[in-house]
Amino acid sequence: MIAKVLRALVSVALFAGGMALGCAAIGLVLPVPNVPQVKEKIDWFRAHRGEYTALFLGTSRVRRHIIPSLFDRLAAERGMEMRSFNLGVDTLMAPEDGYVLDLALAARPPKLRYVFIELSFFRANFLGQAPDTIRAAYWHDCERTRTVWCHLIDNDLRNIKPLRKRKENRWSTWLADIGEWTSLVTEHGRLFLERGTNFGRVAVLWPAVAGLRSPSHPLAPLGPGLDGFIPSPADTVVRGDAVAAYEQEISKLKSGGPRERPLDPVPEANLERMCERIRRHGAEPILLIAPSQSGYTSRPRREVAPVLDFSDPQQWPELFDVRYRADAGHLNTAGAEIFTRALAGKFYALLPLGNSGR
Repeated sequence: MIAKVLRALVSVALFAGGMALGCAAIGLVLPVPNVPQVKEKIDWFRAHRGEYTALFLGTSRVRRHIIPSLFDRLAAERGMEMRSFNLGVDTLMAPEDGYVLDLALAARPPKLRYVFIELSFFRANFLGQAPDTIRAAYWHDCERTRTVWCHLIDNDLRNIKPLRKRKENRWSTWLADIGEWTSLVTEHGRLFLERGTNFGRVAVLWPAVAGLRSPSHPLAPLGPGLDGFIPSPADTVVRGDAVAAYEQEISKLKSGGPRERPLDPVPEANLERMCERIRRHGAEPILLIAPSQSGYTSRPRREVAPVLDFSDPQQWPELFDVRYRADAGHLNTAGAEIFTRALAGKFYALLPLGNSGR
């Protein structure tokens, strides 16, 4: 009887192992998932991997704020050869940004020397992003799923108020909080399994197998310069009642200053891994805090890499001037030019003397 049970367990283990290896093998030959902005930018970067020396990674505050062509021209004026690419993607927060970075580094760009990473908040929930989309699933590999689970345990679970500290409806409110936490853990696990099994994605191989030509991807996410920068319309500015509301926010920010939120241990370890991978590739990581009206900044507790901070409206008044804002959260084209010049200036100040022409 015991022998039969053991044989059954071995058979199940072999079957599960074979399935896992098969799914992993399929994943190796599948192209980048069709995630808007991500696929077009990664495919372009891979196709031109030998051209770029610098990479900007972050949210829409990178995508719409940093102009690679201007950054490169300013470098040339200092005798520095530079070709940069804007890999900014709307709402690209940790740990998804680490997965996108891995996709870019997997191309092994031979000339890459600098990778700018926008410091944003770690997102373990699905606020602003439906969990049943390919965007939510594609980055859930082993490393990123484990990172999210560790953060949910280390941070979110610890922050659930214990029963003894609750005054009213103690059990019902505690169970509701535990249920919400459990739902998040389960949802991330589901997305990990969906991604790991590549369910429904093998069909994308059919055109290649059948000898059909795959449709070309639109270049709109790459911007007019094909460098990843998406400009706002030239005349886009904050208007009407939004002006007073925005200026009130900035006035509070000027009086109180930016409020720092140190990274929690799990997100900081995740950032350190990203920086280490960049260095192993032979490039240097540089951290970036973009100008934001929210007033909150997220910084590592330890010195992970140099930080270029543009969060203080007292120090960078033009970046918070309503004339250079497309909306409360983003610069318009004129503002993006000012920001790119400021970024270039702080970047050059980091370089050792005599290294500007490298």
